[in-house]
Amino acid sequence: MFAQEIQNWRPWDQTGINIFEPGKDLETPFNGVKVKVGGAFTQQFQSLSHSNAAGEGVDGGLYDLAPGFNLATANLNFDVQLDDGIRVALENYMSSRHHTEFWVKGGYI
Repeated sequence: MFAQEIQNWRPWDQTGINIFEPGKDLETPFNGVKVKVGGAFTQQFQSLSHSNAAGEGVDGGLYDLAPGFNLATANLNFDVQLDDGIRVALENYMSSRHHTEFWVKGGYI
């Protein structure tokens, strides 16, 4: 169950940007159930400084900032070829800025 070619598949990387729906692939034969698992991960480091005209301890003063890592973000993608012309695409967020738990972003059959 190793999938190199799945019918009607849209790439998850930059080559799939601005593709509304996958092309209609009539040439790839169905050879049984195939599963394609993919993922994406990023870890960002942030080191900011800021200032304004307000003095220390005056209303409008700024909070101290410290450098550090943001919450890591990751996606887990599944593409499954179930039958001839039937495919499942499922995109999951492992974590993101406002969601520290695993959740399903979207998918379709």
